[in-house]
Amino acid sequence: MSSRRTVMNRASRLYDRCTYYGSAPVPLADYVESVAAQSPIRDRPTMADLKHALKDLLVHPGIFCQLGQALSSGAAICLYGAPGNGKTSLTERLTKAFGSDIWIPRAVKVDDEIMRIYAPAIHELAEVDQANMERVDARWVRIKRPTVIVGGELTLESLELQADRATGIVEAPVHLKSNCGTLVIDDFGRQRVITTDLLNRWIVPLEKSYDFLNTPSGKKVQFPFE
Repeated sequence: MSSRRTVMNRASRLYDRCTYYGSAPVPLADYVESVAAQSPIRDRPTMADLKHALKDLLVHPGIFCQLGQALSSGAAICLYGAPGNGKTSLTERLTKAFGSDIWIPRAVKVDDEIMRIYAPAIHELAEVDQANMERVDARWVRIKRPTVIVGGELTLESLELQADRATGIVEAPVHLKSNCGTLVIDDFGRQRVITTDLLNRWIVPLEKSYDFLNTPSGKKVQFPFE
């Protein structure tokens, strides 16, 4: 009886700390492994893949070749030019060159914190064969490779783990939600944050393909950024 009471008391304390309800979060190690397995740079897109992704746009052959070389490098791409010349339209479609859908967890367990990854407002669900639904792990969601676009609303704070004080649930920052897809910073230089501060913040993540983030409990944790 005392053992049951101890369990109930612990459950009550944990609920007071976090009100997350839903599929069990996956371990951080499983999430890291899934990102590595589905990274867009594992299979370099071919020119045929790029043509298919941009099939509804009229692209100058020179720009087309430059885009192909940039995508094959697996590095960050900077598109610049006059307003209205199609930069955003191009970036919205580049993710399609990397092909297939991916699986992401609904939430990830980071020590004693629960970090939510799946965001219906950002991630578009992909079809799952109904015949295989019984074999699908409900902790994971099949989505189309994400293209996450941020503009002037981007701040340094939005690149950190954000804990909801009311629910205790930690929200993954925007660049983690774009993992295995494309993160587009639209109208670069018009953000609320100073441009040099933003570039300095991105030095390690862009070069190393990982980022260090502080959990609400104060622990620094390494996360993938692919």
